[in-house]
Amino acid sequence: ETPVTLMDLSETIVDHFSCESPNHGPGNSLYKILESPYDNERVAFSEYHAAKSISGAYMIRKGKWKYIYYVGFEPELFKVTSTSLSLPLQASSAAETVGAKSTEGAPW
Repeated sequence: ETPVTLMDLSETIVDHFSCESPNHGPGNSLYKILESPYDNERVAFSEYHAAKSISGAYMIRKGKWKYIYYVGFEPELFKVTSTSLSLPLQASSAAETVGAKSTEGAPW
């Protein structure tokens, strides 16, 4: 259940072959993540910039929340459970929902 990203893949390959990581992160080996208990505080970040996409998209996930920012469009906030993804919550109430004081100036 702990979120993972592509940054974890390079560390997994190094770990698999019992080598020393040349960059020591920022990812973690998937083997180590699987052996550890669920990490509710682990942040996963993703970007999407397809060749014919009309906009870039950025996603950040932490715990039960997934926030997606689309350049030029309204952002979306989802509540993630182990079995489903909720319908998007109103973006205007996103900061209140997750208890943030302000999203002004945030890169996402």
